[in-house]
Amino acid sequence: MRGLPLIVVALALAATPAAARIYQWVDPDSGNVYLSGSPPAWYRSGARGPRVVVFEGGKVVDDTGRQTSEEESAALREKALLQEQVRREEQSALKEAASQTPESGAAGGEAAADAAADVGIENQFKASVAEYFKSVVNQYFDQMQRGSSAATGAPSPPVPAVPTTTR
Repeated sequence: MRGLPLIVVALALAATPAAARIYQWVDPDSGNVYLSGSPPAWYRSGARGPRVVVFEGGKVVDDTGRQTSEEESAALREKALLQEQVRREEQSALKEAASQTPESGAAGGEAAADAAADVGIENQFKASVAEYFKSVVNQYFDQMQRGSSAATGAPSPPVPAVPTTTR
């Protein structure tokens, strides 16, 4: 029974990152691939920087390699910065709630400890999701560089198992 709340929390968190944006770029100096939940400083600005590919819900929603009008570029940047601001405010509120000392005694202290534990679990989950996306994206780009997987015999990315029902 003790594991049941953890499973419920994990399932609830699993639905959350589906809409999260992931910004991916390659450092031209080191060749390292970076994945982030917040846009890099040069994203859709006048500043020069590496190409940024933006994923949302597992699909590419923006690619700075694609030419856009000034208005569309400004709108995309504004949306990304607004999402980052909201994310930071939510994190700040969670930290504040976890750090406040409750006046209601032990019950309030337990609630703050539970909130802090939930934030820790959420961060671990997000890190594992980011690692998974990184591996899938790297496989995808490797296949793109080698050509289609059918032509080269390269393995295709893993397909998640989908439960089937029988009638």
